[in-house]
Amino acid sequence: MKQLQKRPRNTIQDIQEELNRLMEETFGEFGQFEQRIGSQIGTWKPAIELFEKDGNLLLRAELPGLEKDDINIEISNNSLILSGDIKEKEEEKGQNYYKSELRYGKFLRNINLPLDINKEKIKASFKNGILTIDMPKTEEEKQKKLKIKIES
Repeated sequence: MKQLQKRPRNTIQDIQEELNRLMEETFGEFGQFEQRIGSQIGTWKPAIELFEKDGNLLLRAELPGLEKDDINIEISNNSLILSGDIKEKEEEKGQNYYKSELRYGKFLRNINLPLDINKEKIKASFKNGILTIDMPKTEEEKQKKLKIKIES
């Protein structure tokens, strides 16, 4: 398996993301914390991958059981907001459920984007329960280089 490259954690936003992740890992399983934005409650969070490939930022999200019309994607400042709702199927008559681990309800992910992207050229596709969002970097972002001065 390919090892993920880690970038230095140096912004308040990065620290907040890490604290949120730790809280979710610690308490999320017990349902004690719910993500709220306005009146919308996120009862579960789809798994995502966010990576850079060929000059673009790519996001993949696992959204099994959804149709493309059930998914909302928004860009606000440097954040991508992914939301939707998996409606619970009506219980079939005569069925006795012994265990159900399927996830139902609203979800909401607010993903901070680490690079500046060209918002007019974003493309999204949805196939086999996987949402892929292709976000080209801005020309300025593509040209950014950090020169390091070597001292004697």
